[in-house]
Amino acid sequence: MTARPPAGAVIVTGAGSGVGASTAVALAERGHRVVAAVHSLDRVAGLDALTARSGAEIHVAELDVTDEASIAPFVDGVAARHGGLHAVVSNAGVTGVDTFENEDLASYRRMFEVNVFGPVKLLKSGLPHLRAGGGRFIAVGSVAGVLGLPFQEAYAGSKFALEGILEG
Repeated sequence: MTARPPAGAVIVTGAGSGVGASTAVALAERGHRVVAAVHSLDRVAGLDALTARSGAEIHVAELDVTDEASIAPFVDGVAARHGGLHAVVSNAGVTGVDTFENEDLASYRRMFEVNVFGPVKLLKSGLPHLRAGGGRFIAVGSVAGVLGLPFQEAYAGSKFALEGILEG
């Protein structure tokens, strides 16, 4: 007998391709109601290809994790439409390769906005719903969150910061 997935939806950010798309499809194939949050609806080719092969039913919605004002209404709306929130998989992220000397502060700010402040706001917005339903928050990390990498100082710094916040 197969266990029925818990009530509520699962939000997966950064779900247009790669790990996020694969995670969204795997959860949907297991019976979860998945909301695949993507930065732009015109960048979902990876997700579309996976869902076409699997037949998984996934709701795709736009969410820019750097738009702080949009996160809480997005999370609240998902919870309201789906009878709660079972999980949030914070996967959206950016990376870059540059020398320390050449990488400007704008690049650092962008990394931290997407890789740290986006997940923090997502967790703060989702926490009441997750607590109410016994749900979970999952953040996709990186080896760069525990081991600094040359030519990826901004990325490693953002992943170290997220790791520290979530461990706390």
